[in-house]
Amino acid sequence: MVNLLKFNDSFREIVVLEGARRIVLRLIKANDKALLQQGFDSLSDESRLRRFMAEKRSLSQQELAYFTEVDQMDHFALGMVLLDESGNETEGVAIGRFIRLAGDAETAEVGLTVADSMQGQGLGQLLLERLVSAALERGIKRFRFECLAYNQEIKQLVLKVCKEAVFRYDEGVMIAEATLPAPSWVPPVYNPLDLMDGLVRQMQSMFSGAFKYQSGVGMDLMRQGLDVPFKLRHY
Repeated sequence: MVNLLKFNDSFREIVVLEGARRIVLRLIKANDKALLQQGFDSLSDESRLRRFMAEKRSLSQQELAYFTEVDQMDHFALGMVLLDESGNETEGVAIGRFIRLAGDAETAEVGLTVADSMQGQGLGQLLLERLVSAALERGIKRFRFECLAYNQEIKQLVLKVCKEAVFRYDEGVMIAEATLPAPSWVPPVYNPLDLMDGLVRQMQSMFSGAFKYQSGVGMDLMRQGLDVPFKLRHY
């Protein structure tokens, strides 16, 4: 039986931070390019280095499209956006994504970035936990992470959330293969129309998934700056 998606286009979760600031978690949409560019511009050189494993000064239009125009099945992206007192979105503060591997439909490569001003508040862990829940309902059982070898904060985060992981090192890069745990948080159930939308998306993925990512998302794409996992400074 096909599981109905709970992380769909209608998903919204409000989180209250210290100081009564609020953020909303929601799926990334095609019209979030300006928000994503704003978030990238706010990153420090060190955060960009950890994210892209190389110096990165700008995002191309191709990269902005790649990051935001996603199908939310094989390429899933979840963002965190600050809210003002009236509940309006102001600035993006974090983004997490996973991309199903072409040669292994039960494994996905993960990426996550938190704005420098918002690090140390547990947003990375929250995002990873939500990515785990979204991945499980899409039939993904394992996450793959790649980051700079000295980024030990990522190792601690993976072990905290995923529990079971194997780490190896290759020429300055740390690679982790993690088994996804049972979800510790279940999102609210949406109305029947939302659930039907999720069912249609899964059926579409069943027919198109075999053709969509034949080239995969390995290090070749990441070196082009399209996506790399977990380049965070600290928590």
